[in-house]
Amino acid sequence: MKQKSLLKNKHLNSSVIYSGSMIVQKYGFKLSPNFMYLIEAIKVEGYWSYKNFTIAIQNKNLPFLKRIEKIVRDLGIKSSKRILLKIKPNEDFSKEDATLSNDLVLNFHIEKSPFDESKKIVTNLPYKKKYNIKISIKNKTYNVIVNEGKEEFEIISELKAWAYLDLRFPTSNLLKFLTEYLKDNRKVRVQSFLFKANKDYVASAFSALIDAEGSLTHHRLFRTIRIRMRNKQYLKDWKVLLAKFCIDSRFSKNTNVEYGLVLKAWKILAKSKNWELNFT
Repeated sequence: MKQKSLLKNKHLNSSVIYSGSMIVQKYGFKLSPNFMYLIEAIKVEGYWSYKNFTIAIQNKNLPFLKRIEKIVRDLGIKSSKRILLKIKPNEDFSKEDATLSNDLVLNFHIEKSPFDESKKIVTNLPYKKKYNIKISIKNKTYNVIVNEGKEEFEIISELKAWAYLDLRFPTSNLLKFLTEYLKDNRKVRVQSFLFKANKDYVASAFSALIDAEGSLTHHRLFRTIRIRMRNKQYLKDWKVLLAKFCIDSRFSKNTNVEYGLVLKAWKILAKSKNWELNFT
């Protein structure tokens, strides 16, 4: 009964919300569920450095990054975006063997897999909805066509290739907030603020985690949410936090380096009542 009352009492933990709000306001922002979504997305999927004046998120999921872009815009923060393209040739090669072009010759670097030492050609392109990239390797020429789709970039090529939207929005105040709120802790954990916050903030932060690292499958009214990460403790933190709202989840060790959290959506609907998760 005590756990269920957490969802109903809007004034519960108001002192915690006030304290969190003061930290946010200190840097010119307003505490809101959307702001918590942004911060959790940066923690899980982003890279940020006050020293290098950088905040960036790269992901294949275009609706996810477009939601981030809107939140950033509503906060009055300027953003820029590019496309990160990775191409895997079928044969071994050196950088001197390859050229990349799109009317003009493009710069690129070689990325080597730590697992099988296979090589990828990596280039960072100005944002456009469509590209036709030509790649020449050892006198062989290939085309890599990149089109912006609804969910992700669609690629047409006989070579394997992957395209990511690269969203950047560095700003001094947000970097200062991240440094204080996360206490410069780069090992991602669920902050103590969320353990004492109300459902709106927790639900928004959890939605960011799902959009960044999760998958949602459904059959009729039955839905399953799966999250896979290398950060064991972060997922365990979420299991504990979700239990506070009477939401069951199953933690698992998938491989030697990957862990999982699984939720059955009918449990969420039945037990969380008005707890809404806004997935992109």
